[in-house]
Amino acid sequence: MARGIRRSATNSGGFSLKKLKRHIKKHSAANLEFVLEDADGTEVTIGKNKEVKYLSGGGININWTDTSPGSDSDPYDLTLTIDPTDATAVNVAAADLILIADASDSNNLKKAEIGYAWNGTSFYIDGKVGVGVVSPTYAIDLPNSSNVAGQARANAFVTYSSRELKKNINQIKEPLNIVSNLTGVTFDWKDTDRREIGLIAEDVQKVLPEIVACQNNRPAALDYPKLTALLIECVKELQVKIDFLEKKVFLHDVDIKKET
Repeated sequence: MARGIRRSATNSGGFSLKKLKRHIKKHSAANLEFVLEDADGTEVTIGKNKEVKYLSGGGININWTDTSPGSDSDPYDLTLTIDPTDATAVNVAAADLILIADASDSNNLKKAEIGYAWNGTSFYIDGKVGVGVVSPTYAIDLPNSSNVAGQARANAFVTYSSRELKKNINQIKEPLNIVSNLTGVTFDWKDTDRREIGLIAEDVQKVLPEIVACQNNRPAALDYPKLTALLIECVKELQVKIDFLEKKVFLHDVDIKKET
């Protein structure tokens, strides 16, 4: 009902129905208004020179759920619902923006950059991914746990190794001497009591720092696959020694045969 029209039609100044219609027509443009109010009490008054557009589609459905007048106790006559099946499918770019509700400030709807891209077959993210890690330091970072939460599984992990990517290339010197200063150990992980074999990062740092990764300036992890190159050179060096000994034994056998 328009503001100012609160007198009963039966009192001394009452309106006839005809006068009431004229009054509404005369004052509706200036005086009639309604209020949109959300769950936290934020109100928007719709009146002169303001309008509400009733639009649907694009994943949003708008419906009148009740024909009775709205009130503070029954404010949800107009409903807006999200319908993903009605939304348009699009590719997502890393620079695209989304609207989010700030949990610390419920009165504000804010925008955020998505930070990843998706074209239906490929996923791209510009930054680091932490799986169970809040602040990742690697491109993909898993927690320091000896159970499955800290493990990854695949058919193969492929490492870049082209000569075009490298410089100062030299053969590993004295590989047997390096290996002889490494100590393989058995141990139990403290968090799970899981039994394993391996090396100790602090010990390896003194002998082969090239495969040691540090955290807070302290040895923390080892790049075990890189030991393959060292072990290959060990096998080659051992083969040279074997060939030398076989040749020496052969010559010794020849000398014995001559003497006999």
